[in-house]
Amino acid sequence: MRKFSSRLVLLILFGLLALTIDCASAVKSVYKKPGLETNELKYVKRVAVLVDQNSVPTADQAIRDRMLIFRTREHLIHHSEFIVYSAKPGNILNVCKAEKKLNGVLLHRLSSLKQDGGDLNFAMTTGLYDCKTGDRLWEAGSQVSYEMNDSDFGTLIAGDVKRFGESARVYSAPFYRLIAAVFEKLPNPDLTDAEKLEKIDADAN
Repeated sequence: MRKFSSRLVLLILFGLLALTIDCASAVKSVYKKPGLETNELKYVKRVAVLVDQNSVPTADQAIRDRMLIFRTREHLIHHSEFIVYSAKPGNILNVCKAEKKLNGVLLHRLSSLKQDGGDLNFAMTTGLYDCKTGDRLWEAGSQVSYEMNDSDFGTLIAGDVKRFGESARVYSAPFYRLIAAVFEKLPNPDLTDAEKLEKIDADAN
């Protein structure tokens, strides 16, 4: 029993180490507004996820952007305290005006993206913006090369192909890995009991 327990602990530790290395190597820069946790995150709790319309174009851009938004929403729903709502594409201030409940917007901008053999090489900037002022509150810049048909993500890829079509094979595993790395760097807001119930309702929609 002790030998089994020791092996299990080692496997867990190696898994955590691999995740830490993955996150550290993916995210190249992080900006955080001074006092973010004690000031803006007291009210920036309800966010929408957008992809910058000036991101690098691709033939399957519509599916790519839908997948990036879907993967981000899914991650935030399960691994953050942010309350995530849907919003139509647009610039930040217009989206905030149209969706009165929003306090902030998470914006992805893909500045480069290229398939290289079995890998997807891409660079992305992700920012959190305040709906009240339009100010950038937090930003992470990343540049990565991830295997597209990673066997460790076979179930995930199959599910994404079923949901989005064959183009999903290109983005499924790379987006999943990068989103996890990026949002590990973003502080979470503290929710009241009423806001926790609101998050449950929003997550279900």
